[in-house]
Amino acid sequence: MKIFWTLYTDTKREKNAQTLLNKITKAVQWHIENIRIEKYYKDNTMKISFDVIYDEQPWSDFVLAVLKTSQQLSYDIRVGGNLEQEINIDATENFHFSGLKMLTASY
Repeated sequence: MKIFWTLYTDTKREKNAQTLLNKITKAVQWHIENIRIEKYYKDNTMKISFDVIYDEQPWSDFVLAVLKTSQQLSYDIRVGGNLEQEINIDATENFHFSGLKMLTASY
């Protein structure tokens, strides 16, 4: 299953955003696809969007895996959606990686 992630950084340089993504990917051991690094229109910092592929089945194991990896980025995550069918995550503080200022994930 795939979940769509967006990481909002505090850097204005694409190279620094790529370095941050590399650190996170290595630490969390994600399998990612469809990486897009672009300027965030609100403040001209870099935004990183991508899909993460999870092997976990059934749905309940997938949701738990997403929650666990979310907590590897921030212990202050908010979870929304009807967890029987969808999951939405966001965080705006208490990140474990310098350079992150917000994240979202949705399935």
